[in-house]
Amino acid sequence: MSTWKKQKRIDLNPSSADRWTTCTASPQFILDNWDRLPEENRAFADPGNTAHEVAAAFLQNRKVNLAQCPVPVEPEMRWHGWNYMEFVESLIKPGGKLLVEQRLPLFYMDGRSAIVDAAVINQEGIHIVDYKYGEGIIVSPVENLQATIYAYSVVWNTRKSGNVFLPPMDGFPIHVTIYQPRTRGDGEPFHTWETTWGTIRNRANQIEDTACNILAPQDKKDLPIVFAPSEKACQWCPAKGFCEARQRELVKDFEELEILSPDRAPVLHRGGVLTEKQLAAIVRHGDEIKKWIDDAQAFALQHMRAGGKIEGFKLVTSRGGNRYWSDPVKAAKYLQEDTILRKEELFSEPKVVGPAAVEKLLGKGKIPARAFNLIAKPPGQPVIAPEDDPREACFIDGAKEFTNLDSLDQF
Repeated sequence: MSTWKKQKRIDLNPSSADRWTTCTASPQFILDNWDRLPEENRAFADPGNTAHEVAAAFLQNRKVNLAQCPVPVEPEMRWHGWNYMEFVESLIKPGGKLLVEQRLPLFYMDGRSAIVDAAVINQEGIHIVDYKYGEGIIVSPVENLQATIYAYSVVWNTRKSGNVFLPPMDGFPIHVTIYQPRTRGDGEPFHTWETTWGTIRNRANQIEDTACNILAPQDKKDLPIVFAPSEKACQWCPAKGFCEARQRELVKDFEELEILSPDRAPVLHRGGVLTEKQLAAIVRHGDEIKKWIDDAQAFALQHMRAGGKIEGFKLVTSRGGNRYWSDPVKAAKYLQEDTILRKEELFSEPKVVGPAAVEKLLGKGKIPARAFNLIAKPPGQPVIAPEDDPREACFIDGAKEFTNLDSLDQF
């Protein structure tokens, strides 16, 4: 699984606008702590990039450029890409213009650009379509900052080029669509925000003012640069695992929980029954505190895997995954020939039961040699344990742990 770091520079990308327009101190903080940032896991980004190339190829009536596909093209990508193409083409009116994977200069940052998945420019209005292939979190188009930046960039650059006439009316329709085929379960793979050029322009002006303030020299800033931790701002922040501002925000929650020791470290309640107020505070802040702890632990693991130290802890190898048959068909054959087990005992649904289940039936150490030689087990992974843990410390070569790929100037 490849990992990589983006080019070292201040991050005012459209995709992270929810963060830097809220937590205006985060871009400089991320830049200042660049060497601490975890490597980006490409397990989700790479399939998304391939799916985008497939969808763009359909829209542009060309073959898929495999050089732009970091993972193999899957049938599901073609299916969703074809449906995406049909949706976008249905938006084009006579005389309309289609832009596909168009790189456009960012209006708020010189020398930087954004790539718009699809835009349809009609005389009656403009459609911005953002194709999101990932599963899990449903993205709403309504007042979506990333889509707002795309919409404004399309209009701004279209008017600048002079190739297409656009009426300069505040009420000119803008339709912003998030096309997300693998997540939405309401029968439609897309949701659309119907707004106007006036709304987009006003929101884009606010985004531009925030960006200019962040980029201005310290003595030229119009507004204070502040840390503003929140669930939305911190969700995709690469520095969330070690950000002290986020920790301070959560300490307020600990104060409400009344579980702070004199040195302000969280401790268990000192005897007695939790009050209704404390229970309410736990329910209110529990998920957020758990997320923060998970993020901090993930950063600690990444820090130690890269060769860093944390006092009182070391890296050890975990026990690994469950045992499995490296060749289930042969294992079933040998077990039927070499034991008294019946076929129905060996098969769970159509699969051969695992080594642990066979051991339960035969007894520990009773698996015959031929089948025993087919037992495999995933290797253990580095985990953090106290220094007095009986397992031997493992060594991780931080220089070889990650494969860095050259960054692409894409948002």
